[in-house]
Amino acid sequence: MLAKDSLTTRLWRDKIALWFKPTGWRPQDCKKKSATASELQKTGCKAREKYDPQTTKIITFYSGISFLCIVLLAIMFIFLAPSLSAIKLVVGTIIIVFSLVAINDFLEGKKRFFWLELVRLPAMFWLANVLWFSTSSTHIIDTIVIDKPPAEVLAYASSPGLWSQWHPQSSTIVASSQHPFIKGETFYEQIETPLGQNHLRWQVVQNTSDSWLAQAQNITNGAKIKLQYRVHLLDSRIAVDKTVFERTLDYTLPNVALVAINALYFKSKVEQKSEDALQRLQTAMMKIPAT
Repeated sequence: MLAKDSLTTRLWRDKIALWFKPTGWRPQDCKKKSATASELQKTGCKAREKYDPQTTKIITFYSGISFLCIVLLAIMFIFLAPSLSAIKLVVGTIIIVFSLVAINDFLEGKKRFFWLELVRLPAMFWLANVLWFSTSSTHIIDTIVIDKPPAEVLAYASSPGLWSQWHPQSSTIVASSQHPFIKGETFYEQIETPLGQNHLRWQVVQNTSDSWLAQAQNITNGAKIKLQYRVHLLDSRIAVDKTVFERTLDYTLPNVALVAINALYFKSKVEQKSEDALQRLQTAMMKIPAT
């Protein structure tokens, strides 16, 4: 109706004004040309009685608590949406939208969806449980050039007993030796994080001449960690003792609370610590006498 009036009226100020005027306002030349108009355009809203449906205090309280739960659920759903499957996205959207419709219905004093609460509430609980335990993985890669042969760099980096010399977060290492660890060996580490002390249980799963891979279980919060070191010559035509050292860190967090903290705060700290660690590794390697 507004679009039709904006085309019909002659004055440019009316063409623009009608989009901002109160409901029911029409340009004078449109009123003259159209004797019959819709009820909305004829009456406007000035004289209308305020919409104020009545309901009980119990239903109002129940609807308020339910709406708060829906909001929290929707925040988790939107936050985790990029990592959810198509089925979970569809089902989650249906549950949240229907919940809003049902609560709105109760606040209007209607009971069309009263018995469907027996289905909606378990469905919301299921969705909340799925979202809470949804995991999210973070992938961080850092590289640096070190003026040492690849074998020497990898041997030093893959010796957990020496980590505290160059890794700023590693406060305590419980290892059987200070030599490079091979496949199958385990050790324990205590690290300092922005969220406090964490205890890790590590196991080496791969060691080759140019790669070292270990996996850890964070005993404190349940996170899973994968750490890989790779080395290769920068360019044998330039020098034989310049190594490109690559550190890859992957960690998977077990619930949406940690996922949110990671996205808002923790990840940036981990990235900075990872960069600092490689700088410290480079410095530590430079202090080792040439062999």
